Formats: sequence, structure tokens, C-alpha cells
Amino acid sequence: MQFEDSIFIAAPVPAVWKCLMDNDSLQSAIPGCSSITRKPEGGLNVALDLKLGFVQKKVVAHLQRKDMDKPKSLTFHGKIGAKHSGKCAVSLTPEGAGTRLAYGVSAEVGIGKSGLGAFVLKNTAKKLIGDFIGRLGKLAATTEV
Repeated sequence: MQFEDSIFIAAPVPAVWKCLMDNDSLQSAIPGCSSITRKPEGGLNVALDLKLGFVQKKVVAHLQRKDMDKPKSLTFHGKIGAKHSGKCAVSLTPEGAGTRLAYGVSAEVGIGKSGLGAFVLKNTAKKLIGDFIGRLGKLAATTEV
């Protein structure tokens, strides 16, 4: 599954970047996230309550921030179990008094026999990312830099 988009955030680039680097801000912005903890070997464990179509499940995702070019871009690499992985490349560009956040998602999702089609997964992923960016924008708008 692959898709990309961009959205305007009414906050300056440094505030958006600060929120992307702050684990508490990420926890507040990620839909269904109940906790974020650092892994001893690096990266983060992200506890999530996911709802995909009619399936609801508690999972722990392993997340890493990579390829950072402060404060312009980074890539989030995530993995849930052995069958599900993905990455989201994020770039931040000043636009007026705010920020244009562009992202590109690529994911490998092993759906097995669950009956969830690619259409449901892609639409759910887009909705979750949209919710995340909306929450991130609200946090960034109140973040001091």
C-alpha cells in the first residue's frame, strides 16, 4: 500500500518539528495510543488500540525516527509483529506563517484471511494519518519554540 499527500498546519516549522520529536506530543497525537516507551536498543514501543473495519485489537508497534534532516524531514519506520511494517517520510516546508507537512506512506500489511480488503486498509490508514496530523497541528499551534 502506498499513498502521499500534504496538509497545511497553522504553526511554524520549528513547533511542528518539536512535536514530532517529543514522545509525549506523539502519544497525544497518535489515534488510539495509550503509551510510548523507549526501547533499550533504541526506538520506541507504541501501545495502540487499533480498529480496522470491524476488527479491534490492542497492539504494540515498534517505531523509529530515521533519516533526520532537522527541521526539514524525517522518516518514521514502524513494525507490528512479523507481518506488518511500513514507513512514512515526512517533510516540513515553511508556508506563510505556517508549515506545509508533506508525507509519503508505504506499508506491507499481511492481512491473511481477515477479509479486510486493501480498500478498507488504505482508507483506514488515511483516516488515522489525517487524525494524527490534525492533532499534531493543534499541539504545534500551542507549542513554544
